[in-house]
Amino acid sequence: MARSQWKALENQLLAELGQHVVRLGFDAKPIGQSFYRSMPGGYSAFHVSFIAHAEDFDVTADVAVRFDAVEELVNRDNGLISPAEKKRTATLGAELGNIASATQRRWKIQSSDDIHPAALEIVDALERVGIPYLEQFEDPGRAFIALSSNASAAWLNSPIHGCRCLRAVALAVVLNRQAEYAQVATDCEEFLRQRKDPALIAFQRFLKALASPL
Repeated sequence: MARSQWKALENQLLAELGQHVVRLGFDAKPIGQSFYRSMPGGYSAFHVSFIAHAEDFDVTADVAVRFDAVEELVNRDNGLISPAEKKRTATLGAELGNIASATQRRWKIQSSDDIHPAALEIVDALERVGIPYLEQFEDPGRAFIALSSNASAAWLNSPIHGCRCLRAVALAVVLNRQAEYAQVATDCEEFLRQRKDPALIAFQRFLKALASPL
């Protein structure tokens, strides 16, 4: 499949998705490959990814929630990403197939004939699986519970351990969870240490920078 043909099909799919997600509260026009809807203190997002093959491409879909105060705290001293990128980082999220059945869901696109049925199926999955997920975790208290656990079941929401730990601590600060802050910080630090996770150093630096924020 030529690159120009592939790109045209991507754009066609994004345009059709935009027509459908408006009724779910998202903007019709995507930014990149993401559709956004506002919520108090941040936004939720619906995003699609394209996996190219020689003769076709697959589509996956995921949802995410961003709490601005959390992301501003986490990214405050992050010099590795641009200011524009800092405005698009998410606090937690997951791929729709993994939410539903712990198995990634893909839709195959070979021609324009595949666009409409794929769009309908993707939006159906978004409505059945993604929207309940967003409604649950748009509550920062529930997001904190999900991210502050290091059990494997919690990895769905933020599979990169260092990122999850940073946001768990940041949510404790933002929510003024004084009783939980120290325990979550200690648990996460020990979890990263036991895994010999290279993110441990950045996590410890983040804790030091907070300097007893509560």
